[in-house]
Amino acid sequence: MTGVLSSQHIRDMIAKQQLFSPTPIQQEQIQPSSCDLRLGAVAYRVPASFLLSKGGAVQEKLDQFAKDYYKFSLKHEAFLEARKTYVFELQEQLALPPGMKARCNPKSSTGRIDTFTRVITDHCKNFDNISDGYHGKLYLVVYPMSFDLIVKEGISLCQIRFFQGSGFRLQEKHLRDEYTKHQLLYDKRDAPLPIGQALIDEDGLFLTVDFDEDIIGYRSKKNSKPINTTKKGHYDAKEFWDPILRPMNKKLILDPDFFYILKSKEKIRIPTTLAAEMVEFHSGIGEFRSHYAGFFDPGFGYGRQGEISGSHAVLEVRMRDMPMEIIDGQIFVKMVFEQMLDIPDKVYGEEGSHYQNQALRLSKHFMQ
Repeated sequence: MTGVLSSQHIRDMIAKQQLFSPTPIQQEQIQPSSCDLRLGAVAYRVPASFLLSKGGAVQEKLDQFAKDYYKFSLKHEAFLEARKTYVFELQEQLALPPGMKARCNPKSSTGRIDTFTRVITDHCKNFDNISDGYHGKLYLVVYPMSFDLIVKEGISLCQIRFFQGSGFRLQEKHLRDEYTKHQLLYDKRDAPLPIGQALIDEDGLFLTVDFDEDIIGYRSKKNSKPINTTKKGHYDAKEFWDPILRPMNKKLILDPDFFYILKSKEKIRIPTTLAAEMVEFHSGIGEFRSHYAGFFDPGFGYGRQGEISGSHAVLEVRMRDMPMEIIDGQIFVKMVFEQMLDIPDKVYGEEGSHYQNQALRLSKHFMQ
């Protein structure tokens, strides 16, 4: 059996102590095909992120920084300065069986406040990728980019997905079959987008950027006050973001000094048999990151029986090195799809979601 583990499998992993924590894992942490990971009681201010390609434990590396940087507690709220690097011990730990591996990514609300996260483990050679059969602790590297943050023990900035076997990512032919079966894209007027108008290539589905709205996006402000990540619907967006009005020529220059929230022109649907991920960087379509938190659970924009006509993908955009002019309808992001091991017993949005049926939307921390 090959595929992405669903919510019922994750609960089974918890029962078998393959995913465990000294603090009991809560049901609300379990998503249709992922589990939220919580910050532990201890964090470290470090000079830079790191991997352990030559082996060793994360704690040994952190101890090497002890003379020059510091360790601090998260029992009470703690302040994170923008453009500084932090490492957090996570509450959850793993004892994966042979044949099972995992991958992590930032949560949507983390990506939308321009906060870069990477999970690392002992002996890790790659960020965010948990090796087959891994036993041990998890740590989170956090790098706030635009805004200072306030965090506390127990909040979740990232999530983990589990995989069994290999070959579960859809190839182009299978993706075309799924498109025809489930109608993966709608246009912004809720009309099905024929497969002949969808760009399916390189084993992925490409989306375009939308500049045909009164407000086409948001650009981060500099020197804003800190964002308390424990608060929802708390902040006035105007204090942190400049709205970008529809340009007369439907063109926009993206500047490397700012972070942008944009959206796709198409509305995407993820059926319950699939999960999807946005490729974070594709050099062929531009020198930028199009998404920090690029994972889409089964049911996003779809519901349980296909009753939803898609949701727009919100794009978390940061340029690399140089400005770039983009235009309305320009190809902007690539989506890849993965087969679920089973249909999850809960699907995205059934228990309420800030992002189901979304258009252009900021993170849950802001009043909207």
